[in-house]
Amino acid sequence: MVRLGDNQMYVASSGDGNPVILVHGFASSVWTSWHLNFHALAERFHVFGIDLMGFGRSDRPELQYGVELFAEIIRSIVDYYNLKKPNLVGWSMGGGVAIQYALRYPDNLAKLVLVDASRLRQTTPAEMRRSTVKSSPDGSLIRDRVRKDWEQYFYNKDKVPEEIIDEALLINNRPGSSMVRNIYRTANKWESFYDKLSLIQAPVLVMVATHSSLSLDDARSAQQRMKHSELHVINDAGHALQIEKAEEFNRAVIDFLR
Repeated sequence: MVRLGDNQMYVASSGDGNPVILVHGFASSVWTSWHLNFHALAERFHVFGIDLMGFGRSDRPELQYGVELFAEIIRSIVDYYNLKKPNLVGWSMGGGVAIQYALRYPDNLAKLVLVDASRLRQTTPAEMRRSTVKSSPDGSLIRDRVRKDWEQYFYNKDKVPEEIIDEALLINNRPGSSMVRNIYRTANKWESFYDKLSLIQAPVLVMVATHSSLSLDDARSAQQRMKHSELHVINDAGHALQIEKAEEFNRAVIDFLR
């Protein structure tokens, strides 16, 4: 655990070499978002898997949760470990956080990997117009609800690992979790980064799948706006492409970051 002010954040750290920070998605954690990626990447890099404040095993203070706050939290972790030119890998909401960091702190960033990051598109995606994680009246989540949420992220729904369901159920029923989810949903207006992508200076790898939430056309259009960028498309996978096709994903990320 890392103490930031009055609160503690969970950070998993492993490996040697250039620093890589993994940024998870909404209502997720290191061990749900990066279940099959953390250790594979740690064989080549020094990997930092962060549970953003409000999620995972980190504390849940009452804050204005959103990508701006999360980008500042990433910067605090960079400063805490005195990291020089880290690489950022962000999935879903974490992709938006990574973009926000890249725009705000271009001088302390090596490369970006954006994994099915919805904020690359120009208009609000339909799935963002509704909640994807719904609570019971008492604010808790039940296993069937969590499973259905995660099945939406997979092209082959039989590939959802049971370990992810266990972890997601555990972390999203921690005290304060419902409060954080509600603040994020109600206090944040979805904003596209499309018009700002040309300002990103770092090399970028955009990763999508044939059945991910970001369409191939939107991914290609966004990728072409960035000066130093590549597009990698994974076949027969959904939103959680880094889990569903972990081997291909890990290989592509390692090749890009080396």
